[in-house]
Amino acid sequence: ITTSEKAIVQAVNDGSVLQARPQVASCEFVRRRDRNLRWQVRFGTNIIRMVSHRSHHGRGRGMSGRKWLTIILTGVIIYELVMVGVSVICRKLSVVTSKKSFELDNPTMTTRGDKKRPPLYGHERLLQEKNDGIWKVSPEGTNIINPPPTKYDNANQHGHDRRRGNNDEYNNERRQRRRLNILLLYADDWRHDTLGAAGHPVVKTPVFDRLGQEGMRFRHNCVTTSVCWISRVSFVTGQYMSRHGTVYPKDGAFLKNWNETFPGLLRSRGYHVGLVGKWHLNEFPKHEFDFSRMYYGEHYLKVRGGGHIHVTEKNEKDSIDFLRRRPRDKPFCLIASFFATHAEDMNPKQYLPQRESMGLYKNVTVPQSRTHSDEARNRLPPFITEDNEGRIRYFKRHDTPKKHQIMMKNMYRMATEVDTASGRILEELKEQGVLDDTLIVFTTDNGLYSGEHGLAEKWYPHEESIRVPLIIKDPRMPDTMRGRVNDDLTLNIDMAPTILSAAGIQVPERMQGRDLSELYIHGDGDNNKQRIPWRTEFFYEHPQLYNAWSIQASQALVRKDVKYFLWPDYGVEQLFNITSDPYEEKDLIKDPRHKKLISEMRTRLLELRDLVI
Repeated sequence: ITTSEKAIVQAVNDGSVLQARPQVASCEFVRRRDRNLRWQVRFGTNIIRMVSHRSHHGRGRGMSGRKWLTIILTGVIIYELVMVGVSVICRKLSVVTSKKSFELDNPTMTTRGDKKRPPLYGHERLLQEKNDGIWKVSPEGTNIINPPPTKYDNANQHGHDRRRGNNDEYNNERRQRRRLNILLLYADDWRHDTLGAAGHPVVKTPVFDRLGQEGMRFRHNCVTTSVCWISRVSFVTGQYMSRHGTVYPKDGAFLKNWNETFPGLLRSRGYHVGLVGKWHLNEFPKHEFDFSRMYYGEHYLKVRGGGHIHVTEKNEKDSIDFLRRRPRDKPFCLIASFFATHAEDMNPKQYLPQRESMGLYKNVTVPQSRTHSDEARNRLPPFITEDNEGRIRYFKRHDTPKKHQIMMKNMYRMATEVDTASGRILEELKEQGVLDDTLIVFTTDNGLYSGEHGLAEKWYPHEESIRVPLIIKDPRMPDTMRGRVNDDLTLNIDMAPTILSAAGIQVPERMQGRDLSELYIHGDGDNNKQRIPWRTEFFYEHPQLYNAWSIQASQALVRKDVKYFLWPDYGVEQLFNITSDPYEEKDLIKDPRHKKLISEMRTRLLELRDLVI
């Protein structure tokens, strides 16, 4: 090797080849484009220069520099293509492996590592997770939408750390500009007071309690029809039963106007929409969802390869699976439709919680309601006989103190399980970096009698049946409104307009609810007085189901201080002063002092009934 050849090799090794031989500067863009190719570029340049030098001086026979360059670059390209292919294959195998671990064939494992589930569930499981550390997962991405540029895009130049979110004004503007993700935690047969935050003396719901502290809880939230399938259709359509026309699960008339439901409108505007769990209608529009896994009716479901999984655990897994599979360049809407705390009607045990949670509430005595008595049962209208479905299910669950304790504890265990599963779903949002860009709602389809008035289940207009929990955590909510409890009358038909508003979509005229964000975005943070008028009453309706003695039709005009019942098939009226008689024990319909009020409420009920059609 000559002295000049040694100089070229030394120049390449020292990284000063550009100064030594300016004519090879064309190789520099390759080196800068990918530092991993530096050794390849240096090696190829070294060989080319050596060969080129020998050719110029006539020392030996060699190919021209151009031919050597062609051969070397061709080899480099082939090598890189092979490496890229191997990388893609490995990445695909990694994703498949991750998804496999999430299937039902291994119900005791999770994709959050190789740990098995802890032996505890409910609030004890939450505490153990807090102490041990939540299992981690490497998210595939962070946010979903890159909003248009704002005046804060160069905030770091002005002393603001955008990455750490220290600039509230900047963060609020970004949230207003982007379309929010939407997570709906939708439970079953769960009345308004079954929450720790509502003052319940037994049930523990730390996740929902914390959600209420970070958002707003609505104390007087009601459903317009207290039965699963009708309420669920009202939930997605924002309409009364009289308008959407669904009376039985087989009735699918509302599906013809699916493009006017909130899931249909969200998907048509670019949202990735999923539903897991309970649907409770004969026909499910699977083609209208990007992700769907439907099941309900039993608390333990069979899995492939043998064994069972609890329905709430499956709700949790499928919800997290949706979040991990979703495209990261689109906003999403997930309806996590829990079957709990609905009873398994055909099973004599009725409520079957997970085995790990049987230790919860073991040494607790569940208080019995003051209207859980024969005296309260005898105050019901005479056409509610022992053949009534509410009475039949009462004898399955609550007719003896021992049975009542067993049923209530198991139901509360299932409530805590839903709370814990919801916590894991929220943790997944946090790990993916989208928790603060997601509208989160917890609510249920109807309330529940647990022995009150001598009844079980729902259907009728008493407070236990029509009032359901509602908690909303909205990124747009001002800090002055967070942690508050709202006392306005809100309805399940309000959810569809609220969701569409959060997504920036115009609400269809046929929707009958109102956007609830008006109560917390435009409210007065100092005295909590809304700047806009809000409803002070609403019309309640429920059809006769199956036959005249099983589930009778009922209607009501509901106000916070007074409630008027109408049993239309019998022409029977009732009046209760909710302020002085919150348990609805004393019927005032025959009290002459309330004659004027009864006349006014009777007329108003008929007016509202005509308006909801």
